Amino acid sequence: VAMGIRGTEVAKDAADIVLQDDDFSSIINGIEQGRLCSSNLRKSIMYTLCSKVPQFAPTLAMVFGVPEALTIAQVLLIDIGTDIWTAIAYAFQPAESRLMARAPRHPKLVKLADWGVGVYSYCYIGMLQCFFCWLMFFLTPGIWDLFMQGEDPKHYSKEQELTNTKGKTMYYWTLMMGQIAAAISTTTERQSLMSYCFPN
Repeated sequence: VAMGIRGTEVAKDAADIVLQDDDFSSIINGIEQGRLCSSNLRKSIMYTLCSKVPQFAPTLAMVFGVPEALTIAQVLLIDIGTDIWTAIAYAFQPAESRLMARAPRHPKLVKLADWGVGVYSYCYIGMLQCFFCWLMFFLTPGIWDLFMQGEDPKHYSKEQELTNTKGKTMYYWTLMMGQIAAAISTTTERQSLMSYCFPN
């Protein structure tokens, strides 16, 4: 560690860290800021990945004759219209309490997007969203009958198209509500949401 004001040029060149204000407390502030950036980036990744399971499921379901539940335009609306701005908002999240009390993350052994992120986003929140999206989709009047008929979407009547559109609307808005719940859920990792509240 070298001093930026009083240190010599030789010391600065040899040092790993140069303190621009010659204050050792700046090291602690820098470490805290680094941990905050890592934590917020991890939350942003978790949130963004949550919606991928219910976004992909309708495409897979169509192979088995399920009526279209989500259009490409709706997927883009979710990704561009909501997910991007919410993910960016995580960059401005304040630190959780006891952030500096946590054990340091090993830069090589512990990855930022590890298996825990995948399990939480895909297997937990993603599956919950997917379940409720399909539940609301099939609860839409006429959708189950449309599915059981097994008719090609190209041959839908106007009434059947209207029914399918209602189902797609239910799926879309259920997923939107699920993303709001995911944003709330990923706001904190360890601190209680009651004490952390909603800074953004």
